[in-house]
Amino acid sequence: MCFIVFFFIIIFFVFFVFIIFIISIIFFVFIIYIVFIISSIFIAVSYTHLRAHETVLDLVCRLLLE
Repeated sequence: MCFIVFFFIIIFFVFFVFIIFIISIIFFVFIIYIVFIISSIFIAVSYTHLRAHETVLDLVCRLLLE
């Protein structure tokens, strides 16, 4: 009887550790995904790069503000 209880405790512990491991992997992948999304949104570009994509309206506004 004691062996059966001990066996179920071991099985429960292994299952619990496995669930915690899976949750931590999911959390890690989620964090990596969030960092990737944030880093792809805020990509630094140079002023020359911004001027290369400048429209006529942007040019007029920039010249009026100078």
